[in-house]
Amino acid sequence: MLTSNGTITGSFEDINGESFYKIANYHQMDPFFMTIVSNTDHWMFISSNGAVTAGRKNPDIALFPYYTVDKIQDSADVSGSKNDTAGE
Repeated sequence: MLTSNGTITGSFEDINGESFYKIANYHQMDPFFMTIVSNTDHWMFISSNGAVTAGRKNPDIALFPYYTVDKIQDSADVSGSKNDTAGE
């Protein structure tokens, strides 16, 4: 549900019988940090701006560099998803 006035809202959405949390107008928020968990020894930290780090067991054997939240968020241009608009 996208609000016409651009207000940031949150709601639970049901998609194919599975519940998800949706944040409308998230792009108006300051970057926020998420921890993705698993039932194994893998871990992932991701910023809403696309920056990411991940690994196994501990920071010494990380798949990507293990940094503090501010450094991870600042690395959006070198890690995470990219939006290549050069061909437009």
